[in-house]
Amino acid sequence: MSENGDSFRSRVLAEIEEIQEELEKLKAMKKAMSKKTVKRPARKPAKKSSKTARKKTVKKAKSVKKTKRR
Repeated sequence: MSENGDSFRSRVLAEIEEIQEELEKLKAMKKAMSKKTVKRPARKPAKKSSKTARKKTVKKAKSVKKTKRR
């Protein structure tokens, strides 16, 4: 019975090693694929204007009335 248990254990270990090798191959493939793609830099958010910046804006000149009141 111990021979049966030993053979089972050896088969399980062999299967684990095969799976690990396959995993390493997949990791290598993933690494190779990710190197090929070029990542664009993230978009920077628009700069929000502050209250002081709004106060410094140029004020429009008053419009001149063309008609006279009676």
